Amino acid sequence: MRKILIIVFVWFASCSLMTIRAEDNERTNNLKVGVEFGFTTFWGEAIRPDRARLSTPNFWELVGFSTPSVDISYIGAKTEYFLWNNRIGIGAGVRFSTYNSTFSSNEGSFLWLLKEDGLTTDYVRIIDITQKSSYIGVPLEFRFFPNNHDWFVQYYLKLGVVFNYRLSISNSVTFLFSAMDPHAETVKSQLGDYPPNFNAYLYPVIGLKLLRCPWVNLEFHFPCSQRLSIRTWKWQR
Repeated sequence: MRKILIIVFVWFASCSLMTIRAEDNERTNNLKVGVEFGFTTFWGEAIRPDRARLSTPNFWELVGFSTPSVDISYIGAKTEYFLWNNRIGIGAGVRFSTYNSTFSSNEGSFLWLLKEDGLTTDYVRIIDITQKSSYIGVPLEFRFFPNNHDWFVQYYLKLGVVFNYRLSISNSVTFLFSAMDPHAETVKSQLGDYPPNFNAYLYPVIGLKLLRCPWVNLEFHFPCSQRLSIRTWKWQR
């Protein structure tokens, strides 16, 4: 009788441990950790600096300092927790981004008001002004898989928002004549504190999940003109 009780006790203990382990694995497998990197191009309105001038009447044909195209490259890490049979994902992480933009004119160069003192007005002719700024950001994303089957290729819909804080900014000036290079620092100081320290944007997403472990995601983001994100996921153990 004692042997039977010991066997029953061991059997129940083994079943309990297996159940606890299965529940722990299920909770662990719902949490995924990965890295991401990609490239974004934004298109927007042209903004003309007050000191920029054209030598022809086509004054408003300038490509603005906040240019119609701003190239953004980024790299980051993110965790995502899945619900409802791995069909709904809620993710957050940290993202480092670099913004690159160029201010130029359709005529190949433009005039810049360097200083104005009484009857004297000094201009320099500039080919372009380039700006590079870096940001640290926090992306928040909600992802939904319409199809319940985890196939080799599975599409999904996602809505995300990212909040960015500017870490650094640098400007460079290319003059039409190299003799004007000593005025570069003066032009940079006249640009002002732009862009702002904080920015945020919302992006809906259509994407494809490839493979099963690790995951590789290819995404197309809106309202950006294009955005390709390649993300490799691994199971957290």
